[in-house]
Amino acid sequence: MLSEELRWLLGFSSILALVWSWIQFEKAIHSDYPSNYGRGRSIRLGIIADVQYADKDDKDAGPNRVYHFRDAIHKLNRTLKWLSEANIRALVNLGDLIDGNTTTNQTEIEFELAMQAFKSSSLSPIHVVGNHCLELGRNQLISRLYGDVSASTFGEHSLGEGWVLLRLDTTDFGVSGSPEYHQLAREWLKSNEHKDNCYAWNSTCGPKQMDWLRTRCAELRKSGKRAIVVGHHPISAAASSASHISWDAFDLAGLFREYSDVIRLYLSGHYHPGGYSFEDKVHHVTIESVLEGPVGHNCFGILEIFENVILITGHGSVQTRTLKL
Repeated sequence: MLSEELRWLLGFSSILALVWSWIQFEKAIHSDYPSNYGRGRSIRLGIIADVQYADKDDKDAGPNRVYHFRDAIHKLNRTLKWLSEANIRALVNLGDLIDGNTTTNQTEIEFELAMQAFKSSSLSPIHVVGNHCLELGRNQLISRLYGDVSASTFGEHSLGEGWVLLRLDTTDFGVSGSPEYHQLAREWLKSNEHKDNCYAWNSTCGPKQMDWLRTRCAELRKSGKRAIVVGHHPISAAASSASHISWDAFDLAGLFREYSDVIRLYLSGHYHPGGYSFEDKVHHVTIESVLEGPVGHNCFGILEIFENVILITGHGSVQTRTLKL
């Protein structure tokens, strides 16, 4: 049996944890920001990446890294509850809600549990397609994420105040991507074995999507609007690793450079440790994964747009970053 002293310590620790959580909640709602941030803060978004829930045992992923598969769903539920109570209206999911399991049936069950978490919250989700979620099957995934199997996996979301969010599908041109590109993707892998990112877990945007992105950037420039672009795969090795970037990272980086007056930030997941770089006037932020976050803790970011900066306030293992505009 536990001693009275031990019971007291455990109770006191629980109270401290509740107080700390409330302090963080109050700061998220009422924090005062430096005057040099300028006007703004009407645009607020939650951000998560790589939940990768699965009914599997924890797995060692390298030095100081562990995949906490089962705990991931609890982190997701806590995050959605926290963000809803903090009056965040939308959440960007940067892909890989599930990891995929040994059977199709189990994978479907795990995906439904993850989607149920969103249904139970007041948040409007903006889902990005990730490579692990394709274990569900591309058609079924599109139908569940976007409501219709014929829905586009890339698109645009108005944020207001002269800002838009452009959502990419960096799994489009891949071995599990759009069927029209399967053969070309397999050929790409065979002919690019010398490249650091030549892995089937990587992929890229298809030609149609690239045309759409270039057209939208040109239109946004004419209208004087600015954009945050989101996709699952990073395009900057400096903000991730050379083995995890999109297949056509060079081409995407060139388009970003051409429209750096429009595209101010690229958000991605995929590389679990996360990272940051500033290249050709564009911020690249890779969000740390929910999967590898400490057990029992939240793991998400809150993005706020001010006149002079974009602020990402990290919770758990997600880093806080101030990005000058």
